[in-house]
Amino acid sequence: MPKKKELKFEEAVNKLEIILDELEGDDVELEHALKLFEDGITISKRCTELLDKAENKIKILLKKSDGSIEEKDYDEEIFNEKLRYSKKSDSKKDQGDKLPF
Repeated sequence: MPKKKELKFEEAVNKLEIILDELEGDDVELEHALKLFEDGITISKRCTELLDKAENKIKILLKKSDGSIEEKDYDEEIFNEKLRYSKKSDSKKDQGDKLPF
């Protein structure tokens, strides 16, 4: 028996939208609504699995003090730290560009 085709992320999201639209309908019977809900949970888990895999593939390039680039695995703390640093640098640049009048 052939394996069931695994959904790609975009396909899964589209299916979730269809399920949601159907669940929001006025004339959904309880048994059908429960089946849709169950399917939605399964598809939602697939989306989470795919997002986790994608997150693990993300690499962050960090510039070292000597100017060389170092590649590191994705780390949310490092990413947020770099983002905060980048925003601080940008806001300092913006302040310098303002005219005094």
